[in-house]
Amino acid sequence: DGVKTLTAFANDYQNLGGGYLIVGATEGQDENGFAVVSLTGLSAVQAKKLEGKVMALCRECVTPPILPQVELLPGPASDKKVLVFIQPRTPHVHEFRSRKGPQRYWVRANNTTVEARNGVLRELLTKKGSAPPFDQQPCSQSTKEDLDVTKIASFLQRTGRPADGAVDFIDPD
Repeated sequence: DGVKTLTAFANDYQNLGGGYLIVGATEGQDENGFAVVSLTGLSAVQAKKLEGKVMALCRECVTPPILPQVELLPGPASDKKVLVFIQPRTPHVHEFRSRKGPQRYWVRANNTTVEARNGVLRELLTKKGSAPPFDQQPCSQSTKEDLDVTKIASFLQRTGRPADGAVDFIDPD
């Protein structure tokens, strides 16, 4: 799940600049129900092993691959550290493929990593420039005869766009 979350941070659907994956800490609640973070830490061996595994998965299971920055911070005791993966947003759309499943797109929705599907996926692809906006996508089945120039000019006028010379047709053939 960690690499899936790093992929979602790289996709940065909510335009937050990426995110942090912290290993060696647990989140609980205080007596009033507010979130409280407790540092548990990792041994040096655990931290090194986990860092290698996550970085390998970021290369092998994410397309295009991501390369998060890694930092080791002081833990709750001198023999324990907290491992932090810092993943900035990228200009690309990244897919994550688990070893058992198909490739999927992931985004963060508030504090949760969710699969980008339907409208969210279309919007992600459009935001990242991987797909043109809906109104700029060609419709190969249509012809010039399908268009009503009078209605187009009326629409442009109603929406405050100049209708004079704003409508031009290009024949791709």
